[in-house]
Amino acid sequence: MMKMTRDRTKDQDDDHGELFIHIDNERLADASSSSSSPTTTPSALPSPPTQRHKQNARLFLCLAHVFSEFSEWVWQFSVVVWLTSLGSGEHSSRSSLFLNSSYQAASQLFVFFLVPRLTKYVNVGSNRFNRGHFMSCVILSQIPCISIAAVLFGKEMSNLSYEGDTTSGSFGSTTTMQGEDGGLAEGGNASNSDDIMFATLVAIYICGGLAQVLQMSYGVAIHRDWVVAVSEGDEKWLTTTNTILRQIYLCCVILGPSFAVLLHSRSEDSGVIWVGFIKIASLLMMNMFVVLAYRTTASLQSEGTGESTVVAKEGNMDECSPAQDESVSPPSHHCSYIDDLRVFVSQKAVWAGIALSLLYCDVLTFGGVMTTYLKACGMEWSVIGACQGASNLAGLIGTCLFAISQQYLDVRTTAMWGICWQFACLTIAICGVVMNQTNKLLSARLIIAGVIPSRIGLLVFVLACTQFYQQTVRLHLRGQIGGTQ
Repeated sequence: MMKMTRDRTKDQDDDHGELFIHIDNERLADASSSSSSPTTTPSALPSPPTQRHKQNARLFLCLAHVFSEFSEWVWQFSVVVWLTSLGSGEHSSRSSLFLNSSYQAASQLFVFFLVPRLTKYVNVGSNRFNRGHFMSCVILSQIPCISIAAVLFGKEMSNLSYEGDTTSGSFGSTTTMQGEDGGLAEGGNASNSDDIMFATLVAIYICGGLAQVLQMSYGVAIHRDWVVAVSEGDEKWLTTTNTILRQIYLCCVILGPSFAVLLHSRSEDSGVIWVGFIKIASLLMMNMFVVLAYRTTASLQSEGTGESTVVAKEGNMDECSPAQDESVSPPSHHCSYIDDLRVFVSQKAVWAGIALSLLYCDVLTFGGVMTTYLKACGMEWSVIGACQGASNLAGLIGTCLFAISQQYLDVRTTAMWGICWQFACLTIAICGVVMNQTNKLLSARLIIAGVIPSRIGLLVFVLACTQFYQQTVRLHLRGQIGGTQ
């Protein structure tokens, strides 16, 4: 009896052991299948919400870019109109050409000295000051600058219209009866008005220059940091986003000044009010869409430690650790403009950046110099305007060709054929410049025939260089390199 009990107990223990072994084998099989199967690993499969968030972020950034570029072109064109009107007044001691050129020179000086300092804070990675805080600051800080400049412009335009009314009315007969004392008083009033005009222009230059600094800092943050962070290494998404942003820019180049002309066609005084309102409202809309893009994208909220997120096709992106960052970055000084240049020169894309900068020396584009030259050659304004629209259309074609080229070629090859195309087209324009002494009208036509198709290569090269910088510049240097560029 005792033997039978021991045998039964032994059989039960063997059954329990076999059951435990079977359960353990099943667990090991499940664990091995879960580790080998890509369908159950969250990191191996791109989750649909991430792609949806990237598409939403692109939508918000594009909407913000529409308001940014459209309002900026309306504002800049209106500033030229206002300064031209102030310089064309009867009592103005400064020409319109001097006012416009000095305003542009002052604005560019502000940009040169302040943008590299400001863009260093694009992605500082602090809990108290992140990407979203930086963008809100540079957008909303434009509102007081624009408001002050618009009020000053409105005041001067009102004075200009008042002077025109009094000159054509009975004021002239009243002043002619005042004799010599009246002439002295009029001279003193003119001197005081000149001083007030000079102070007003200085304030306008300062406010306009600061607004342009903040606007360019916004552009550097968007093009050099935000789109790279949202892409998360997806080069196709990055190419598409860069192309769309550039197409928005070119469309606003056409529509912005045209809309500004409609605003100023009725009354210049009311045009100041409407332009200021459009600019401020656009800034508020920009801030709203930028905040939405920041809140819906986790990659923008997670501040990096120096590691890049974009990898080029050939693997030409250097992996960067914090230790390498300290070795690459030069020591900071109180005056760090030389340090900015040293960091800029140390980049892999330095020669592409220098080539992109040299394109600003090109006058063979539909700017002020070329437009004046074409008019001097006897070409009508309507023809010049139509050709300028055709050049912008060629730029849109260039953005589409860039997106197509990136599907088959790497970014370096795309940049190379773009600049070669531009060089070939501008050779025709140079031949037109040489023929200036023999036939001016033929010279103007050859210049236009070369400049319009050259915009295709120009836009391809600009987009390729921008994306090359996005793929090679390290995270903590994006703002600094973008501001220096």
